[in-house]
Amino acid sequence: MDAVSFLGVSKNYGAQSVLCDINFSVAQGEFLVIVGPSGCGKSTILRMIAGLDHPTDGTILIGPSDAKHLSPGERNIGMVFQNYALYPHLSVYENLAFAMKAAHMPKARIQERVCKVAVLIQLQNMLKKKPGELSGGQKQRVALGRALVREPSIFLLDEPLSNLDAILREKMRVDLRQIHDQTQISTIYVTHDQVEAMTMADRILVMQKGEIHQIGTPEQIYAQPATLFVARFFGSPAMNTAQIILHQNENHWILSSPNHSQPISVDNSKMFNNRIHHEKHQMNVWLGFRPEAVHEGTGLGISLKVTVFQLEKLGARTHIHAKWGSDTFVYLLRHDDALPRIGDDVMISIPYCELHWFDQAQRRISLDRPVVAGNFQKLPVAVGNTWEA
Repeated sequence: MDAVSFLGVSKNYGAQSVLCDINFSVAQGEFLVIVGPSGCGKSTILRMIAGLDHPTDGTILIGPSDAKHLSPGERNIGMVFQNYALYPHLSVYENLAFAMKAAHMPKARIQERVCKVAVLIQLQNMLKKKPGELSGGQKQRVALGRALVREPSIFLLDEPLSNLDAILREKMRVDLRQIHDQTQISTIYVTHDQVEAMTMADRILVMQKGEIHQIGTPEQIYAQPATLFVARFFGSPAMNTAQIILHQNENHWILSSPNHSQPISVDNSKMFNNRIHHEKHQMNVWLGFRPEAVHEGTGLGISLKVTVFQLEKLGARTHIHAKWGSDTFVYLLRHDDALPRIGDDVMISIPYCELHWFDQAQRRISLDRPVVAGNFQKLPVAVGNTWEA
C-alpha cells in the first residue's frame, strides 16, 4: 500500500489553474523529491497532503483513506517549512516537546522522545540553548526534530534548506538523507534546487506550470529526460540544445541548423540503425547533448566547428563557451588539458550514443525507431518555445 496517491488531481484558484490532472504515488519509506521552478505547483501539492488546501478535482489517498474524510490532525503528518518558526523564548528541549506537552503526554514519554530525536538531529548537547544561540543549520535541525518527535507516517519538507549558505546546505543534504534512512518515514521534499533533487531522492518528480513532465530515479531523469525542459533543468552546465533540420540526400541524412550554414553528414548506420523510413525527406527536431559528452577534435559521432568566446576556470575543470552560428554551447576540459584561446575555431565531436532528440513539441523521441516527419506522437503537454521550420 502506498503512503500517498494523487489520482487525477487538479487545483484552480478562480480562473487560474495551479495543478492539472496530477497522478503519482509515494511508496512506503520512499524519499520523493518534487522539483521545478517557482510557481509550478510544488508547495500546493504539499499543502493538499497536509490538509491545508483541497483539490478542485480528483482524489488524494493517504494510505487507504480518502483525504477528504481526514482532518489535518488525523493525517499524522510532520511538516517543515522554509522558515524555522521556532519559539524564541523556549529552549531547544522545550521547542521539541511543545506539541507533546500540549497533547498532555506523560513527562517520561516526552523526555524519551525528545532525547531520542535530539541524538538523531545531533543536538543532544544543546537542549538548554535558546534559538537565538543557534546557527542557521542548528535552527533547521530543531525544526526537523519538532516534526520528528510526533513520529509521523509522512514527512513533508518545503524547501527547508533555502535559507542556509552553500556549505551548510551540502552538510544538511547528507544529514537529512541519513535521518530518512534511519527512520524510513515516507518523505516528500519540495525544492527548486536540482542538486538537492539529484543527491537526496529515491525518485524525482519534475514539474512545470502545474503539470508533471517526468517521474523517475535521478539516473533516469539525467540520462533519459522526457522533455527538453527536464533536459535543460538538470545538469550544471545545462544540456546544450539546438534546433535541427534533418534532410535526406539520397541514402544519407544531412544535419543542418536554421542558425548555422554548416551542414553535417550523418552516419545512418550509427544513428538510425538503418530502420528509419527512407521515404521521408525532412525532419524538424531539437538536438541535445551534455557538456561532459563533448570531445575536442573529430571522432565517432557528429563533428562541429565552433568558435570559443569565453573560458571559465573552475579549478579541476574549465568550462569552454563556444558558438556554432548563433547557437551557444558549453563543454568541459580538465585542468591538465591544453586550453583554447578566446576567438579560436575548434572542432568538437559528440558520440552518437550521447545525442538526445526531441520533437517539435519538445518531447523525447528515438530516431532509431520508425517515425514520420511532421507526424510525431501527439502528447498532452506542449512545452513553450516550439518552432516550425
